[in-house]
Amino acid sequence: MDNLRSWFDGGDLIAIVLALIAATVSIWTTWRQSRTDTLAIDLQQRLTDIEVARRAEEIARTTEADVRVSLRRERSDFDDRWDSYLDSYLDIENRGGATAHNVNLESFRERSSGSDVMVPEHESHFPVSEMIPGHTITCSAFFVSGAGTSFEAVVTWDDPRGSQRRTMPVTR
Repeated sequence: MDNLRSWFDGGDLIAIVLALIAATVSIWTTWRQSRTDTLAIDLQQRLTDIEVARRAEEIARTTEADVRVSLRRERSDFDDRWDSYLDSYLDIENRGGATAHNVNLESFRERSSGSDVMVPEHESHFPVSEMIPGHTITCSAFFVSGAGTSFEAVVTWDDPRGSQRRTMPVTR
């Protein structure tokens, strides 16, 4: 017992306690760092996967056309007396990265009744033999009195993937 008591005399007990605390902090820090490293590696892998997917989409965009139809309304220059009179235009746009060929607006009709909307310039504009990326074709659209606000456009085109057909909702 005296040997044990002499061993702990002179502040050795404090040194042992401090050494145990330092060892505990060191072990905890090592465990936290390895966990942080694992999380960082997982996060880096996810970021790499996102970047690979983004690049694949970017490459796909350059090899495919993306033809869209939208409806635009503008105040008429014809008659300023009618505040509510707006001219309607169909914009057919290639948002993709490849050239679209044989672009055709097959139909533009009201969704509820199924009746076609008059697009007088249809015959002179379509089919479009070649539509480069970013190009827009604009056509006038005439609606009968009481026409709804929800329409459906069907557009077709050819691109490097082959023949494409899109049916899309259009609202005014």
